[in-house]
Amino acid sequence: MIRRPFPGLVLFAVCMFQALNAAANSPAPKLSAEDRTIGRVVQLTNEIRVQHGLAPLQVHPALSKSARWMAQDMVQHDYLRHTDFLGREIDPRLPEFGYEDYREIGENIAGGQLTPEEVVADWMKSPGHRANLLNPNFREIGVAHLVGTHTHYKHYWVQDFGMRSDSYPVVINNKAAETRDPTVHLYVHGKGWATQMRFSNDQVHWSDWEAYRTQRDWTVLPGSGDRTVYAEVRGEGIVRRSTDTVRLQSSQLPSLIASAVSAHAAR
Repeated sequence: MIRRPFPGLVLFAVCMFQALNAAANSPAPKLSAEDRTIGRVVQLTNEIRVQHGLAPLQVHPALSKSARWMAQDMVQHDYLRHTDFLGREIDPRLPEFGYEDYREIGENIAGGQLTPEEVVADWMKSPGHRANLLNPNFREIGVAHLVGTHTHYKHYWVQDFGMRSDSYPVVINNKAAETRDPTVHLYVHGKGWATQMRFSNDQVHWSDWEAYRTQRDWTVLPGSGDRTVYAEVRGEGIVRRSTDTVRLQSSQLPSLIASAVSAHAAR
């Protein structure tokens, strides 16, 4: 005997799908090709650092602005050096972009490489650039890539690095831009200072305070779209908050709908 679903059950499933889809999926613009290129440089850098037993870096807006300005300056004036066209080194350039109170900074530049893989490989072959990329003290990074059609090198790359004493960032999946798994891997900076940590997906519902450790798995909200993890670490009576965001491409809607339909059918 073949059983056919009741019309009301089918309508319920359709309505449930529409409701869950609207609730779980937040619209997120597609990443541009340039964003993917920059993100790939950061990800490759972090993967190499992790392979060498070092902490991954978090992207900082001020370092990103500084790196982009430096790349634009090199393209505009057709040069490849750490001293910009105004005669400045990385210090005092970084404070002008809002990166202040730092304890350590560094910069890598390159010209002519066509891909993130190529430029990161070249940096690793150069002792000075490799030292920056593998500096255990750095916690934050900014990356830029610009193309100058009528310049000598065509492609210009910049990495700016920094470490501030009051900044303890959280990093999701080594800064991979996207994931299909809602369970992500966190690296939490704070080694040597923090004693406890906790996390949240919405800044309202927090996990319990737990003993600090550098790495932890965490499950973000289901669905698809940008997902932000909020982290707090504390030590010496001081609490520091940080966030990181990843784009979730997978969806748990089918299982949620199946559960809802089963519950409705059992009534």
